[in-house]
Amino acid sequence: DLIMKNIIKFFILLAVCLPVYSHAQHRYQAVLDAVERNNPTLKALQQRRDAERSSVRTNSMLADPQVEFGYYWGVPEDIGRRWDLSVTQSFEFPTIYIYKSKIFDLQEQHADLHYETERARLFIQAQQICAEWIYYEAVQFVHSERVKKAIDIAELYQKRYQAGDCSIIEYQRAQLYLAHLQALSADAGLKADHALHALWVITGTYGYQLDSDQYPDPQLSDTFDEWYYQIEQQNSQLKYLGNLLDIKQQETALQKAEWFPKMNAGYASENVVGETFRGLTMGMTLPLWSNRNKVRQSRLEVDAAIAEINAYKVELYNSMLCAYHRAKAMENNVRNLQRDFAKFNSTDLLQKALEAGEITLEQYLQEVNSYAEVQLTLLETQYELEQLVLQLNSITF
Repeated sequence: DLIMKNIIKFFILLAVCLPVYSHAQHRYQAVLDAVERNNPTLKALQQRRDAERSSVRTNSMLADPQVEFGYYWGVPEDIGRRWDLSVTQSFEFPTIYIYKSKIFDLQEQHADLHYETERARLFIQAQQICAEWIYYEAVQFVHSERVKKAIDIAELYQKRYQAGDCSIIEYQRAQLYLAHLQALSADAGLKADHALHALWVITGTYGYQLDSDQYPDPQLSDTFDEWYYQIEQQNSQLKYLGNLLDIKQQETALQKAEWFPKMNAGYASENVVGETFRGLTMGMTLPLWSNRNKVRQSRLEVDAAIAEINAYKVELYNSMLCAYHRAKAMENNVRNLQRDFAKFNSTDLLQKALEAGEITLEQYLQEVNSYAEVQLTLLETQYELEQLVLQLNSITF
């Protein structure tokens, strides 16, 4: 029975954890893991975060103790000499130390959140590079396939020209068409190589390769608001701004508490010839001038932080809403283009018709270029859809 209970608990725990784990996964997760492990900028940011966290606690809440010593010669000399010693320690109202401790905690969180925002920026950049590489790899593949067919056509018309079966204009047209496609293929290859090298840099791994040359399924939510409000609070920039607001609010409370008098206490000794006076000292500092307008300034900074958060929320919501609707439209466009291209693609039949003399070179080029435009438009639309999906997913970083 005990074993069975433990097995049941295990599967319940697994059922609870799996949705959380799958939700935490991002597109191109393997690339993001490589960035996390090897990116030099991220490593530098981690060291900067640790340094900032360490510097927070170097600011002691207590002021340094003050020691004073005085040695005096008497005039006339027969009255002797005198020396004084005093040690004092100033301290503030206990509430102030509570607020300062809270501010220190928030400042440590601030260093963590600053790191998270920079980390998110790198992750988003890495995903965009992946999408770019997949796009140019696909474009290069399309052009390379066109080049293969164009080579056959160029060779066909070279033989026909040598046999006197076609004009020099048709022969040159076939050769120029081949050269044009070779240039397009080379250009797409260069852009794919550039994206790949950028991927090597950001992952910190020379020779890194994506495990897929296809875009993941968009997996767009059916309803925007339900999706958005579930994950809005995961946004690192929003957390960062919220942390700044918390710091400003605690600083306002601290400024109010600093209207309380500051106290100091200590020990003093006065020594003259034949006489010694020793005792305790007490003092008070009244913040009549040094704290003027500071509370008002702190309140204004709180209001500014609230306004910044509200403005960012509005901007984030609207940008995500726009991206969502565009992505939905793009998703439909991709389906329609895929259906039409698969249905009407007949480039192989066109080549056979050209070789059999059933159509002219001009007719052939016009038709195959039309098919290529549809195919390239499909790739461009898929790329734009992927960019929109990445924009939507960026809210979770």
